[in-house]
Amino acid sequence: MSRAFASLAIALALCSTPAWAGQPGPEKPVKTFVNAIRYGKDDLALKQVDGESQGQLLLGAAWAQGTADQKLEFIKLFHKIFQAAAFPKLRDNLQKIETILYNVPKPEGAYTMLTSTLVVLHPMKKEEIKVHYLLSGNKAGYRLVDVTFEGDQSLLTNVRTEQVEPLLKEGGWPNLLTQMRTRVAELDARN
Repeated sequence: MSRAFASLAIALALCSTPAWAGQPGPEKPVKTFVNAIRYGKDDLALKQVDGESQGQLLLGAAWAQGTADQKLEFIKLFHKIFQAAAFPKLRDNLQKIETILYNVPKPEGAYTMLTSTLVVLHPMKKEEIKVHYLLSGNKAGYRLVDVTFEGDQSLLTNVRTEQVEPLLKEGGWPNLLTQMRTRVAELDARN
């Protein structure tokens, strides 16, 4: 399963029960995310993602050691890399989803877990994929955090294990941000 498709799965998580009276449920930011990607409004899509929670999950204990400026820069760089790597593929994958079936969302600590079944159209057959979505939420509303395909590690767990942890071990926050700046510069040079 591609990471881009994992991102698509995050984008398509919907449920109908808001946690706070008067606040939109998870469907509003998710629908906004999907439509923004579909129509090339990537900056709007990224506003639906909880960068702070992603940073906490990706960096673990190291997140608390970062300065406010380092945390803001990490979120900005991570989202720029995520946008460049995943969003173009997402635009294509959005055409392959036939329907999505949702279970009732369940609280898990500070997050809400939502499980769905994606029905994907392939040229020769239909495929059903179970996906677990992690959403953050507070009185301001829900935001997308992470996705896990049944039988696999979460998207952020893979990124943390394969990319973030090795960079932190090599040189902490300074090395991590330097490597991320370099990657963003490479992406910007392509455009």
